[in-house]
Amino acid sequence: MDGKTIRETLQAEGRTLADLADFLGISPQNLNGILGKDNIKTGTLEGVARFLGKPISFFYNEGSIATVGHDGTAQAGCTNDGILIDEIAAQRRLTEQVLTQNGQLLNIIENLTKK
Repeated sequence: MDGKTIRETLQAEGRTLADLADFLGISPQNLNGILGKDNIKTGTLEGVARFLGKPISFFYNEGSIATVGHDGTAQAGCTNDGILIDEIAAQRRLTEQVLTQNGQLLNIIENLTKK
């Protein structure tokens, strides 16, 4: 997925980059930088998809296989029905939630052992 495709989709939907940036909680300049990269992280794509009211699989070609790099960057497409990308995105969100909860639990344990 590249920024050009996102820009074209926004234009076709009658939406602006400024509105998208505001929705994502970032500056338009930051968004332009993100869209200028070769691969856009799945978290950003999820936000764009929410903004447009589309599933994240909308941004991938049908029939290809999805992979996600260690940094969360989408590396390819999805299955014909788009389920694989959506499942990867959901799993990434769950993993982030678990990591956050683990960090919170470790802080609680550390505070309890100090007393």
